Amino acid sequence: AEEVLVLFTASDSEPRHYHDQIRVQTETGELLIPLAAFPTASPTDLGIPSLIDLGPVTLGSHVSHSVPLQSPASVGFEISILRRGFVGTELNVEPLTGTISAGGTAFTIVYSPVRLATARMLIELRLSQPGFTARRIEVVGSCAPGHVRQEHLPTLSSLASLASAGSERGGKHAQALPQVLSSSSAFE
Repeated sequence: AEEVLVLFTASDSEPRHYHDQIRVQTETGELLIPLAAFPTASPTDLGIPSLIDLGPVTLGSHVSHSVPLQSPASVGFEISILRRGFVGTELNVEPLTGTISAGGTAFTIVYSPVRLATARMLIELRLSQPGFTARRIEVVGSCAPGHVRQEHLPTLSSLASLASAGSERGGKHAQALPQVLSSSSAFE
């Protein structure tokens, strides 16, 4: 048995797929050995995060987060996204398949809490490339009591300041505060 070592150096500065073959003459005939060279991408090249924290979200609302992906080469890579470790409708990811090209693409994660809890989902991003290890991404979103209060606190504080300033001067803001507070959606 003989060993053949093939070294390849791309002549183009632009990465692309290369195909060729080696023709080997044997005692029993001719043997064709296909050769292929192609650009590869790593999770670091694609800018894939390992954790996406969507932060606190108000109950009944939603937040979406777009994750851009860009190919480091001029060739495209097919991707697929698999959901792991989450059963429910609060976290969603789309699209589940696509192609990453030099122009880039993105997938979007949407969190729509329906209860006061923390939601967690694991997704795996797979690339159509030999030897590519699927990248696991943890997605976390939370919905906790008090978030509505924190969201409206600056408005309430400024109304309270106006009311106290108005009451000291006997102004109309002090009389209007109870009406504003009772009609505020922050307390519904």
